[in-house]
Amino acid sequence: MGAAENGASSWRRDLAWALVVALLALTISAIGGFKTMSNSNGDNDSLLRLVEVRDFMAGQGWFDLHQYRMGPEGGFVMHWSRLVDVLLSGLILVAKAFGTPTWLAESFAKAAWPTLTYWLTAFFVVRTARRFGGDAAGLPAVIIIGAALYFMGIFAPGDIDHHNIQLLLVMAAVNFLLAAPDWRPAALLSGSCAALSLAIGMETAPLVAAIGSCVAGLFLFSGRQEAPTAAGFGLGFAGVSVLVLVFTVAPSNWGVATCDAFSAVQFAVAFICGAGLAGAASIDRFNVSVSRRLLALVLLAGIVAVVVVLLFPQCLQAPFANLDPRLHTLWLNNVEEAQSLFQLMKDDRASVVGCYVTPLIALVLLAFRLIRGDRRRVVYVMTALLLMAFAVSIWQVRGMPFSITLAVIPLAAWVAMWRERAARSPSLRRRRRWCWPG
Repeated sequence: MGAAENGASSWRRDLAWALVVALLALTISAIGGFKTMSNSNGDNDSLLRLVEVRDFMAGQGWFDLHQYRMGPEGGFVMHWSRLVDVLLSGLILVAKAFGTPTWLAESFAKAAWPTLTYWLTAFFVVRTARRFGGDAAGLPAVIIIGAALYFMGIFAPGDIDHHNIQLLLVMAAVNFLLAAPDWRPAALLSGSCAALSLAIGMETAPLVAAIGSCVAGLFLFSGRQEAPTAAGFGLGFAGVSVLVLVFTVAPSNWGVATCDAFSAVQFAVAFICGAGLAGAASIDRFNVSVSRRLLALVLLAGIVAVVVVLLFPQCLQAPFANLDPRLHTLWLNNVEEAQSLFQLMKDDRASVVGCYVTPLIALVLLAFRLIRGDRRRVVYVMTALLLMAFAVSIWQVRGMPFSITLAVIPLAAWVAMWRERAARSPSLRRRRRWCWPG
């Protein structure tokens, strides 16, 4: 009972501290006059999201994602998810229930949405840091993630694009995966969050693939010990993918493949991977040896490859392979989040430091842990995920929020280690009073 009470107290405390840093960030923005709400500063995605929400609240159909007033005559279909629209609409309706005018209700939603996602993202990062570095990593994680999310920009008031909730869902999936051995429902929740992040947008696909690969790797090398984790993750991933297809894609489009949004191809891959992993982990004959588990995973990967190559070969091309070359010159080459590390080194070297140094330091710290013999599952998982996020950020800077957020976890553990050393050292203890709180 004592351990359970301590665990409950711990997550409540983390939730409270995460709320404090989120409200502090909101207060700083308020003192500055909410400049990011009055001036979008080129954030066209948030502006278009507001248009999409307004159209939805005005009666545009749930499955109708056309933006009729943009582009050539007749508009075009957006690849965004209605899931974000309905959540933002809910916030607006809550504000309007108190008699506020529409413009004020929208302003409330534009401030509340990034604050809520800021709060929950910080919470899951702190929880993950505790699992990685012990309870001592909690306070450093609160401080570091509070600053990181603030300066990242995607949680600023007015930012109602999908990037903040995608980061939230990825960090929730990571936290639940690391909690899976101790809490049975955690694996199911991890798979569910991973699938939901794909439903919001395909930007998280590399991270979701890395999370799934970590689950498969744990199952491969640990067998029965990790079989419940693999089964739970697979069921959550496959089950939520079914719900996403049914509730966010029109029945008439269930057989249509759209490579940049959740559609038949994403559903097929998610369902086969999730159900296949759950099935392999639940069948005893696959758990008796590494070779049999490897055979099951290779067969599963082969089935997925055959399905994609035969049924959806168009989605194997580069994301912008069919884009008009003129659009590359006039538009894509000027989109900041689509820039690579090599482009940034030519155009904006100062931003390279902010985007890449923090995760690089975290990777070095993880490498030292592995070299020194730290063979815990949490170290392997965090190393694999941070490597993937860092690789994505090298390809496109849009991966930077994921790599920096994941980097907070080993950095917080490193700070906690030095705090503990200072506490044990008489000479350092005197300095500690001036350097660190707590």
